[in-house]
Formats: sequence, structure tokens, C-alpha cells
Amino acid sequence: MDTAALAAVASLRLTALSRTAALLVAAAALIALTGWAIGNPLLKSVLPGAVEMKVNTAAGLLLGSIALFLLSRAPSPRQRYAALIIGALVCAIGAATLGEYLFGWRLGIDELLFRDTAKTYSAIPGRMSPYSAVTFIAIGAAVAALASPRLRALLWPSAIIVIGIGALSFNGYLWNASELVTDRWLPPVAVNTAVAFLLLGGGFVLADPQRLLAQRGARIRLSSVEIKTLSGFAAALLLLLVVGGYTYQANVRLAGTAEWVAHTQQVRAALARLYLTIMDAQSAQRDYLLTGERFHRDDYQHRVADADSRINALAVLIADNPVQARNLEALKPLVAERFGRLDQGVRLYEARGFAAVREFIATGRGIDAMQRVRAAIDQMDALEAGLLEQRTADFAGIRQRSLVSLILTQTLATVFLLVLFFRIRGEILGRERLARQLQTAHREVVRANSQLTDANKELEAFSYSVSHDLRAPLRAINGFIQMLEEDTRGQLAAEPQRYLRVIHESSRKMGQLIDDLLAFSRVGRAEMRKTEVELDALVRGVIAGLAVTTAGRNIEWDIGPLPAVQGDPALLRQVFSNLIGNAIKYSRHRDPARIEIGVAEATGDDVTLYVRDNGAGFDMRYVHKLFGVFQRLHTAEEFEGTGVGLALVQRIVVRHGGRVWAEGAPGQGATFHFTLCSVSRPPDDARPNVT
Repeated sequence: MDTAALAAVASLRLTALSRTAALLVAAAALIALTGWAIGNPLLKSVLPGAVEMKVNTAAGLLLGSIALFLLSRAPSPRQRYAALIIGALVCAIGAATLGEYLFGWRLGIDELLFRDTAKTYSAIPGRMSPYSAVTFIAIGAAVAALASPRLRALLWPSAIIVIGIGALSFNGYLWNASELVTDRWLPPVAVNTAVAFLLLGGGFVLADPQRLLAQRGARIRLSSVEIKTLSGFAAALLLLLVVGGYTYQANVRLAGTAEWVAHTQQVRAALARLYLTIMDAQSAQRDYLLTGERFHRDDYQHRVADADSRINALAVLIADNPVQARNLEALKPLVAERFGRLDQGVRLYEARGFAAVREFIATGRGIDAMQRVRAAIDQMDALEAGLLEQRTADFAGIRQRSLVSLILTQTLATVFLLVLFFRIRGEILGRERLARQLQTAHREVVRANSQLTDANKELEAFSYSVSHDLRAPLRAINGFIQMLEEDTRGQLAAEPQRYLRVIHESSRKMGQLIDDLLAFSRVGRAEMRKTEVELDALVRGVIAGLAVTTAGRNIEWDIGPLPAVQGDPALLRQVFSNLIGNAIKYSRHRDPARIEIGVAEATGDDVTLYVRDNGAGFDMRYVHKLFGVFQRLHTAEEFEGTGVGLALVQRIVVRHGGRVWAEGAPGQGATFHFTLCSVSRPPDDARPNVT
């Protein structure tokens, strides 16, 4: 089957999916309208007790699904006209509701068909969420874009808005995020409405198969590697979604448990303050009896009043605990009895003197009352201590489970992404082996060469796309690790800290690999802009840019007179930056290090340049590996790197019509030669060397 036939079949399948999405949305809207008609809350909300799909929302979804169904497959002019009218009506519903929110209008449309008696998240009866209002405006724009070719540019932005609001709301229900599924911020979108938005937005995208398939110059079918890679990214996205939900819920539980721990500590502190107030009142009464000073009596009365306020404050704190509330009710008469005994002692003192008070104290009834007060307070404090121990254990358990889950998940994600990356690396190496085989047989099989060129271009585009897309989950990993390090700073044992360091280091290395792979891909895709390049100024600029790397190093530079060449300045800067950077890196153990840059020979239109160092060198038996992607002759422990720099140099030089080769010996340094196209002006030999 040819490409055109494949495209036609794919287009029919996509439009069929679009119509299916429209039918599903219409069914959801009709179910909600039936729930309003018969008064069944479950049909309106799907989830018991959740926010309901409003009548206007159901009507707008039904109209939007009808418009999508009409436009999804070769509509007639009459169908286009009908869809435009329907889309305008949907847009008007959204705009009117949004105007009610923004300007305080009272248009009477919220309960036009049915009266809204629901109490759940309904600040204004019958009114849809402002998010839904914005979505209906976008749906109206999408309908207009499908119906009118002149407005087709609006289709995808409008569909993205519809899908984005639906996904945000659905994710709120998936994560049980109270900010998104209650009216904590704004009136929320119902879960069935969120699903309908997702289906409707996807239906609009599928209804534009020409743009989706990009028939001109694009492939209809994905390769097996692309399918596996896309499946892997889908799995990674699902993993991040699940982890994000679990992390959010764990944080909510952790915060709630922390609040309960703090609450328990507040109760215990209030009990302690109450007991101290009673003791202070007792001391003030005793001081009054011993001295007769009036201010001691005033202090005693103040302590008694303060005890009453502390009991009231304690009652507020323990209102959520029926057991403690009963204990407090039992404590109140004991406190009253104790203060009654103290008051009786004051009255006896004032009426009959201190001798009568001594006889009263000798009975021991005041001491017995205080012991019962103390026992009651100790009982309440012991109960709170038990609650504190339990809640502290819960807090520690949640934190440990969150930590273990996050470490395991990030480890799995890192391993998964590394496996995916090395699959791409294996594909690149395999293509390079194929390239060498095809170059050897070039004279015998010339369409093979054409196929190799196309395959390399496709691989470059694919590796660039995949490497670019790898950044998002890698940033998520680094973000989670940073959050984890900040939240658990000073709380982890040595082993979990080592796990975090290993994950962080693996992510950093993978980021460097991705950056190098992107740079390697860009060289093959970048447009060449050749001009006259003064290598003398370019090399000195490169060395100046590497000043941070050479700081504190004893390096002897020997830069000979360098000519002007024809080439792309940015790409040639990359060549010298990589070669000089390698010379600096591999000579780090030499004191002094010597780096020489000059011209080996100039013949005709070509000039041969070299970069030489006295560093670690290499074994010439493995010289053929130097310029391969991800090929390294030294371990990462000896010298850092990803094995892409020299491959990048070779690709740039080859694109300039030159070649590159190397000479070296272990422990005796290395010399890298490469040829470029010179200009007709000879170099100025009078310029002195720089040492």
C-alpha cells in the first residue's frame, strides 16, 4: 500500500476516533441532564458528595459534541453553517457565565432550566465553574476553526486549552488535591465534566487529520524504536504522575500529623499552665493568711479568675476529643472544690483569725481536694502523652515511607531513563557501524549510500528529539531530589544520604550525556555559514574563555602564527574549544603543562593545523576509536568526559571538507591534526609567539 493510501486509511481512523469522542461526551451530558430531571445526585456528580455537573455545563457539552460530530468527517456547507451556529451558542454560554463572575452580572441563566438545591461547593446555585466558562469559549473557537479554513490556526491552541483545563481538574481528583476539587480557590470542575473536556479536546485534535499526520514529507508509520521509545516515555510520565500524587498525599498527611502533634503539645501545655495557676492561687492564699497583706488577697483572686479562663481555653483545645471533654467536665468540680476550700480559709481568717485557719487546715480536706485535682490533671496529661507518642510515631512512619518511596521511585526512574538512553546510544553505534560498512562498499553499491544518508538524517532528527525530551523527566528527578534534600536536611542516616548522592551524580552524568548528544545532533543539522575566519583571534578567544579551567595551573602556551581560513566561525570555535579543552584536561598531571597550537603545513588551498600537549597520551593501537561517539580510551575516574567531543570535532571538520587524525603515545602526550580550506592571504610571520 502506497503512502497516499496509508494516509487515507489513517485519516479515516482518526476521524472515527473523533466521532467516538463526540458520542461519549454527548452520553455524559445526557446522563447529567437525566440526573437533573429525576433529581438523582449520583448521575450529576458520578462521585458521591462531589461537585455536580451543572445544567448549563451539560447543555454546553451536548452542543459542543454535536458540533464536533458534524465537522469530524467531510461536512457539507449546511453542516458547517449549523456547527458555526452551535459553536457560537456554546461560546455565548461561556462568555455570559464568565461575565457574571468578572462583573457581577445577574443574567438569570444559572437556574434557567432546573433549580439547584445542592449544597456542595455551590457558592452560587446553578452556576458552572469559571474554568468551565473559559473552556466553553475555547470550544466555540475550536468549532469555528474546524468550520472555517481561514481560522484553522486557532484549532490547536483552543484544543490545548480544553485539554489542559480538563487534565488539571482530573489530576486534582486523581491526587485528591483539595485545592482543585473543592472551592478552596474557585468553584471546581466536576469529575465527569473534566473527563468530557479531555474527550472533547482530543476529538478536536483528531478531527484535523491532515495537520496531525503532516502528510507532506512525513512518515505515516513509526519505526519500532520510536514506538518503544514513545511507550517508554508514556510509562515514565505515568510513573511521575503516580509518584506526584503519592508525594502530594504524603505531604498532606505529614502536615496533618504535624498539626496534631503540635495540637497535643498545646493541650499538654494548657494542662500544665492550669495546674501552675492553681498552685499559684494556693500560694497567694497562703501568703495572705500568713501576712494579712491585701495585695496577696488580690493576687489570689486574680489567680482564681485566671484558672477559669484557662479551663475555658482548654475546653476549646480538646473539643475534638470526647474522652478528654468528659475528663475536663470531671475536673471542673474538683477545681471548684479546691478553690472553695481556699475561699473558706480566707473567710475564716478574716472572721476569726489565723488560729481558726490552723484548725481548718488540720482537717486535711484541702490537701485531699488538691490531690484529686492533681490526679485528674495527671490523667488528662497521660492521655495526651499517649496521643503525642502515637502521633509522633505516625509522623515518623509517614516521613520514612515517603522517603523510601521517593528514593525507590527516583532510582527506578533513573535506571529506566539510563536504559532508554543507552538504547539510543546502541542505535547510534549500530548506525555508525553500518555507515563504515557502506563506505567500504561505496563503489559497488551507490543507492545504498543514499539510504545511509537518509538514515543518518532521520537518526539525527530522532536522537535530537529524544535527547531533548529526556530533559523533562530528568529535571523532574533533580527537582524531587532537591526537595527531598531540603525537607530531610540533617534527618537522614549515612546510607540514605549516600543513596541521594548516587542518584544526584547519576542524574548529573546523564544530563551531560544528553547535552553532548544534543550538541552532536545539532552539528549535523545546523546550516553552514562560511566566511573568512581569523584563527589567531579565534584561538585566543577560546583560551580566554577557558580561564576558569586553567586557573592555578602552570601551563606553557606556544601559539604559532595562525592563518585565516574559510569556514563557519561558531563551528570552528567548537573545534578549537574541544581540542584545547582536551589538551588542558589530559595534561593536568604535568607541571609544567605544555600546549602547542600551530600550522603543520600549507599546500595549495588547504592548511593543516595541530594541537599538541604533553599529557597522558594514548595507545596508537586504539586510535581508530578516538573519533567514535561515546568512545573513550581513559576511564571516567581518570578523566571526566562523555566521549562525544572528538566525534563532534570530526563531524565539523568533515563538514568543512577536511579531515582529522591523531598521533600519540602513553605518557608522552598527543597531537591532533586537521585540515581546513585557507584563504589566498598568507599569514603574518612577523607576529611573535605567545608563551
